[in-house]
Amino acid sequence: MIMSLPLLYYSGTIIWVDDDELFLRVVSQFFNEHFRISTFNSPEATIDFFCNYTSYLHNMNLSQGLTNSCDCSQDNAKSIYSNLEKIKKICHDQKRLSEIAIIIVDYNMPKINGIDLCRKLPSNIKKILLTGDTDTQKALSAQKEGIIDAFLLKDSSTIVSDLNNKIKSLSTEYFYETTKLLVDNLEIHNRSILFEPVFIKFFNDICSANEIKEFYLLDKNGNFLLKDKNNKQYYMIAHTDKTLNRFIELHNNDEMSTFTRAVQLREKIPFINENDWNTDLQNYFYTPNILDGYERYYWTFTIDPQFDATLGDNYEQCNRYV
Repeated sequence: MIMSLPLLYYSGTIIWVDDDELFLRVVSQFFNEHFRISTFNSPEATIDFFCNYTSYLHNMNLSQGLTNSCDCSQDNAKSIYSNLEKIKKICHDQKRLSEIAIIIVDYNMPKINGIDLCRKLPSNIKKILLTGDTDTQKALSAQKEGIIDAFLLKDSSTIVSDLNNKIKSLSTEYFYETTKLLVDNLEIHNRSILFEPVFIKFFNDICSANEIKEFYLLDKNGNFLLKDKNNKQYYMIAHTDKTLNRFIELHNNDEMSTFTRAVQLREKIPFINENDWNTDLQNYFYTPNILDGYERYYWTFTIDPQFDATLGDNYEQCNRYV
């Protein structure tokens, strides 16, 4: 069961296996609007493909240098920072889209049925089995064994919406599991907003309302870079009283006095994106909204300054201070 937000999320590539080539062409055209689909018309070809497949995120090794979530040493803290820096790079790397989080497999195929095929595929990748009415008991048994993660009736009238929902939920699980050691270390070093149920629901609602298709954690505070379906970029900026007080301690000087005073009064919250730095400091302070959970959270949702397209109605919450 997922207890936190994943550190990153994007759709990647979906593998779809079915011996019916006409069906594959139809689903490929239909789902390609929302997902990257790669199709195979035989189990054998699928197995051959995965013999040579290497996960992009596995190569990134987002748990490098981490020991376990109970290690509060300085070295472990440095490793957390180093791995978060990698996430910043992932969001701009086109190679990330080769990552396979989901495999959709038809049950009724010659030589090797869908369940037997799933036994031969990487265990960490989420698998959805498409079945007929007579195969549901076999699919249920396979799910209980952990061979597949979900099954759907291929001829269901709601198959499209059901698949969309399963792809989203299982992809979220995949990215959470892939980064779990780093997630757990973040929590032990600093009570993380990622584990806050109120914030998780709020964050997911923001993503849904604004058709966010990707997001990436930028730092330990819980600030995210997000991308919508048109590839526009946004920031979710979030602070607690602890992080704001820490900012005041670090920047309590004459040059910053006007801004630290505003932060002290909770009239503004800071966020400086290192890729957008200039000397006009007022560009890095925002009027906060309030969200109460385990702690009080000060947040704003704003467009990335380098994307100057006019915001639509969905972006009423964007309130960049200028």
